[in-house]
Order: sequence, then structure tokens, then C-alpha cells
Amino acid sequence: MQVAQRLVPVRDPAETQPCRNAPEFDFYRIDEFDERALGTWLPGERFSGTPQPQSVSRDGHPSESNFQLTLSGFSTNQSQCGPRCGDGTKTGGEECDCGDGTGALPAGCAGPNADATYNGCTLACKYGPFCGDGMTQTDGGEQCDDGPNNGVVYSATPGQGCTSTCKIADYCGDTVVDADEGEECDLGSVNGTPGSSCTADCKISICLENCTNK
Repeated sequence: MQVAQRLVPVRDPAETQPCRNAPEFDFYRIDEFDERALGTWLPGERFSGTPQPQSVSRDGHPSESNFQLTLSGFSTNQSQCGPRCGDGTKTGGEECDCGDGTGALPAGCAGPNADATYNGCTLACKYGPFCGDGMTQTDGGEQCDDGPNNGVVYSATPGQGCTSTCKIADYCGDTVVDADEGEECDLGSVNGTPGSSCTADCKISICLENCTNK
């Protein structure tokens, strides 16, 4: 029987992309043991801690030799390699996944998963605040948000109706002349006031003498 002189921690060369969601484990190999044993990997197990060699036995034959190494002082763990929220790839029941910031940012993501990012992805891989969620996000530049009812272009009632971009829909009195909606003028708060050339319903008013706009 021959005793190994040292154990050297190394990474399994077959594991080119270790699971990021699994703890880091090292393989150990026997070094300075026997010429035929150099580079031999312990079969099947990953382990952590500081292994202590208890015994090494050799069954020698002319054509080949078999070695058995007994270790103690470490705990074995099985890696779990599978999709997870935060890996940057949308899978399963995830609505989105912009990663956890440790890898490249996926296309279309403003930043890694974060609960407060506008138009982003939450830590639970659900859509973050966005135009259309029914909540007015002023920090995202929204003026309104009626959820599925967004998409109003023009409203007959000032301040009501929300566009598809979460802006207040145009109306008579917003100072924007919406000719497609029948407006001929729009002077905002001056509409319909005495002497104004624009009526309260955004029609041009021509008054020559003693006129009162309505």
C-alpha cells in the first residue's frame, strides 16, 4: 500500500459552465501518488471541507493497477442545475427575467431584476411597473393609467381618458387644435371668454361689436 502525499483541489474539466445556483464545490485529485494515478478523478462525488486521507490501497497487476482512497472530514452535496428566476432566461411561469446582474443584460431589459424599476422585471420575475398596469406611475412619466381602457385619443370631457402611452387624452381646452376631432381653434382657458376668438367648444368666433362668446 502506498500513501498519497497531498490532495490538490481542482475544478472538473468537464464542467465548463457550472450551475450558478449551486454552491461552489471542488473536485480533488490524488497528486504525487503514483504515475498511473495522476489526474485520476474521484468518481461521482463533489465534496467540500478539508478531506483527510485515511487510507490508500493499491491492487497492482502487470497490465493495470486499481486504487482505493478512503477520505473523511467532508460533507457531500448534490448540485441542482436548473432554471431559476434571476438567471437571465425567461422560462416556465416567469413573465420576464432580466438576470441578477452577474451576467450579461438580456436584450430589452433596462437593468437587472428589481422591484421598483419602471418597465423592468421584479425579483420574482414578474413585470414591474408599466404603462397599462392600472397604476399611475408619475416617476415613470405617466399622467394617467386606466389599464385595459387606455388608448383613448380624444375626450369630450377634459381630464378624462388616457392614451396608450399613459398621457391624458386631448380635449377642447388643452391649447392643442385637434382638427380631426372638429376643433377649429383652442386657446385653452381663454376659450369662451368675452372677446375671445374661440368658443368654449373650440369653434372660431368672429365678433364685430357687442358680442359675448359662449
